[in-house]
Amino acid sequence: ASLRLMPDFSLLQKQIEESNSISIIVHRKPDGDAMGSALAFWKFLKDNSKKATVIAPTDYPENLYWLPGNDEVLEFGKQKEEVIKALEDSDIIACLDFNALGRVEELQEFVESSNAYKIMVDHHRQPDDFADWMYSDIEASSTCELIYDVITELGGEIDYDIAVNLYVGILTDTGSFQYSATRPKVHRIAAELLEKGVRPELTHDLIYNSFRKNELQFIGYCLDRRMRLIEKDSIAYMALSMDDIQRFHVGTGGTEGLVNYPMKIKTVKMSVLFKQDRDRIKISFRSKGEVDVNKIAREHFNGGGHFNASGGAWFGTLEEAVERFVNIFN
Repeated sequence: ASLRLMPDFSLLQKQIEESNSISIIVHRKPDGDAMGSALAFWKFLKDNSKKATVIAPTDYPENLYWLPGNDEVLEFGKQKEEVIKALEDSDIIACLDFNALGRVEELQEFVESSNAYKIMVDHHRQPDDFADWMYSDIEASSTCELIYDVITELGGEIDYDIAVNLYVGILTDTGSFQYSATRPKVHRIAAELLEKGVRPELTHDLIYNSFRKNELQFIGYCLDRRMRLIEKDSIAYMALSMDDIQRFHVGTGGTEGLVNYPMKIKTVKMSVLFKQDRDRIKISFRSKGEVDVNKIAREHFNGGGHFNASGGAWFGTLEEAVERFVNIFN
């Protein structure tokens, strides 16, 4: 399988021209790249006089609410009827920043049963085969990088609102331009977005410096009380119960980025966060260099993602999930 599937952009152009209504869907608990790519594509479609709707399957972090166009997003949990109607009316359903329909939770059945033309733009490994038109590049830094390609290939204008959304996705998915997927092309795109008026200091501030006091104290608590190091201090993990999370009243996005903190320890090559959710243990993996966490997530925890950043789930207790993980190395 090719790392990069270059699609026929003229085919997509024709589909968009012939469509009346387009729905753009992101994955559950969408992050900056998901919302940024969706809102950028939404603005491009609006600029081309198309009726478009961005749909989020669940809630998402408050530090993304300021993104241009966010007021127009439909959240399935809060606006079920509008979401279902939008999907039923759609000629095109665009799936951005995910490559398996299980990632949209309850919306999966509506997408599968729809006769709409389905497009997928994504940068995660091993995509499922559900889309009629697909742009998949696992070497891309972000879905926003790919949506930049889509908009420019279709002759679209990158205006200020589109630029802000694309920049947020690239910024967050590259860990502020520090991950290995930050190729020269990424900086070239970022430079163009800055030329459109994006302010890097303001954007960074709105995304990363938006903690409440309790959220910062929560991070301190996790690092002090919940972090464990194993394998000669090369692996760090934290296991958080519902009680831990509720005690500090951290909402959606409250644990966002937490898994990255142990990576600041010189010896640590892999960091894992286990988090108790309603019906599962959610797991985030990060690594440096040649440590493949995608493999661990896939083989042991019903997940996957990227070589150095992946996610997974365990359907059992927090203790079982941790034990399973630790036993991989014994």
